[in-house]
Amino acid sequence: MDELTKKLDRLRDELARDEASAKEAVTRLRTEGYAESIPVVIDLLLSTESVALREHIVEFLSDLKDGHAIPYIVDAIKAPEYGKIRGYLLEACWANGLDYSSFLPVFIDVAVTAESFGTAFEAHTVITNMSGCISRANISDAIDRLNAAIRANPEDRKTPLWQNLVEYFTVEDAEEIDG
Repeated sequence: MDELTKKLDRLRDELARDEASAKEAVTRLRTEGYAESIPVVIDLLLSTESVALREHIVEFLSDLKDGHAIPYIVDAIKAPEYGKIRGYLLEACWANGLDYSSFLPVFIDVAVTAESFGTAFEAHTVITNMSGCISRANISDAIDRLNAAIRANPEDRKTPLWQNLVEYFTVEDAEEIDG
């Protein structure tokens, strides 16, 4: 058994003990954490019934500054089994300020397919706060996907969000061309 597997097993044990132990372990991850621990923490976010522990975990994820954590968070956002906590994960994405721009298609998909307006709005917020370089191809694909959603669902409550994103990308792309 390698060292990482041992560390993750110890973390799982601590998180499973009780709420106080779990909160202490999550707090310790702020200083002694490693990106590979994120899926374990996200699993706890999914399984906990404690509002206080859920808030503690979301705060931890919202304060992340290690870009190595991004793929783990995005994987959970994409996975259907994490649908119940997708809104919390999206909230953490825009709050932590990490650069999710290489995952634009994932966030466009969430904005279009989210069942709730709140989840779509969280995805919208992540998208409009992306700070990295987004390829013209990804922008074009995003605009096409959003326009298709607008045409197919003109009365959907999320349509104004989609229209706003189309406008946002049109302006962003024009500024990039002109700049």
